[in-house]
Amino acid sequence: MRIKDGFFIGLLILVCISWFWSCAPVQRTAFRETGPVSAPEFNYIDRADEISYGDEMIPEIVKDLDLFSDEHLQAYIQNIGDRITNGRRSVDQNKEYIWSFELVDSSVINAFAVLGGHVFIHRGLVEKAESESELAGILALEASHLLAGNIQEILYERIVRQSGFDPGEIISGTEGWNRLEEAINREGGALAFFSSLEFTASQVKVADRMAVEMITNAGFNPSSYLNIVSRLGYERRVHDLWIKRTGWNENRRNYLRDMVRFKQSFSEDTSRFEVFKRYLASVSTPSEMDILEEVSEAAEDTVLKLKVLGIADWTDTGLDVYEGQQVTFLASGAISLQKGNPTAYSRPDGLTLKTFQQPIPGENFGALIGKVVQLVSIEIDEETGKEKREEIIKMFYIGGENTVQMPIAGRLFLGINEDVLGDNSGEYLVEIVLNR
Repeated sequence: MRIKDGFFIGLLILVCISWFWSCAPVQRTAFRETGPVSAPEFNYIDRADEISYGDEMIPEIVKDLDLFSDEHLQAYIQNIGDRITNGRRSVDQNKEYIWSFELVDSSVINAFAVLGGHVFIHRGLVEKAESESELAGILALEASHLLAGNIQEILYERIVRQSGFDPGEIISGTEGWNRLEEAINREGGALAFFSSLEFTASQVKVADRMAVEMITNAGFNPSSYLNIVSRLGYERRVHDLWIKRTGWNENRRNYLRDMVRFKQSFSEDTSRFEVFKRYLASVSTPSEMDILEEVSEAAEDTVLKLKVLGIADWTDTGLDVYEGQQVTFLASGAISLQKGNPTAYSRPDGLTLKTFQQPIPGENFGALIGKVVQLVSIEIDEETGKEKREEIIKMFYIGGENTVQMPIAGRLFLGINEDVLGDNSGEYLVEIVLNR
């Protein structure tokens, strides 16, 4: 009996050791805890194909961007980018990318990354930075979204929705490109897709951690990353796309603060960066928005021109209005309300058709409409870190030409009077005159 008892006890110990041993590698190598595919370290997109896909998209993206042609400005941005990517400890993905960092002549406060190691930063966001370390932090976060697989994961989630796609597949080859292209085109094209990606709190947390490590290893001040993110986060203007896309709340601030607390911080000489910013200001071309704002000051009106995509849910105008304010809209262009249906094209006035599948059932189907959103309160979910917003929303018809008295004070959005937008295409071009 003692021999048998000893045998069973030994067998039990071996089973337990084997179980713990088998679990350890999974915990050590897990790259994703959640997602469309549960396999650890799932790559979503074949690495070699990802680089070729990115190279294929870049010509389409840059044709709609006003990149600086000044070689000194571009070299400065590329140098900062090279420092953070080369200063990173061995990462297989990093070795395969040939990183490019481009400066866009635009007052928009944004930066974004494209598959294959392409990072773009707008002049407006550079102007918000107060040191080279803050600039390095911005570029590092965008690079981290690629290295962490955040961008690839979001693309994969879009592709999973396509018919005939097995969620276990990796995106690769010509078929992968076709699926990728379809997913991106449904959201307005490559530039619109990558420049407006919004990340989840968990994705941002991973990217934040990687960005801090990258700038620390490259010799930049890690506290500066907390400074720029916090400064923009507390301003938190809706039209500051960069902070809107990555999110901001106290949980993120506390996480970043804890991360940089034990990093070596130092006083930074900003003289070189200040020379760069002065030179940047001297060669910058006023954007269309800058020109419109100058005109509006003379006319005591605010004038804005923007596109409302047929596939977009709501387009943020970036304008805050007050109750009773008179706003004039002039719209042109056309959208298809159903892909492949030649009779489904609509002008801003819409079609003389009314359905239950539209935000304003009593107005023309597919017409240009607007809404004002008034923020009442914001609560933060302690577990997820996500914001819960309580809002008052008032919608109204616009059509091709209309002057509307704003129903409440708040943020002005434009949209299409249709709920099913996935099979739409085209855009309305809208000019807004905001009377003071």
